[in-house]
Amino acid sequence: MKRLGAVLIVAILLLSGGAASLFTAPVAAQVQDLEPEPEGDPPGLGNIVGSPDPGPKPTDAGDRGGAAQLALAGVLLAGVGFIGFRISQSIRR
Repeated sequence: MKRLGAVLIVAILLLSGGAASLFTAPVAAQVQDLEPEPEGDPPGLGNIVGSPDPGPKPTDAGDRGGAAQLALAGVLLAGVGFIGFRISQSIRR
């Protein structure tokens, strides 16, 4: 039974990569690159984070920031407010 437990522990260590840390050099002994590569986007790739430019004005109701989106936001806000009102009335009773 003890042998099975030892085999299981070794297998878990090997499968989880825990044993790899036993054979690597300490952090202080690792060589650091004296000339790191400049940080930034590699050439040919776009930026994940959009620019702060607001973009074009909405021309259609379904466009981003158009009337349909603003109306939907108003309806959602009113619905959440109504639900909160009903909950507060229910609590007071």
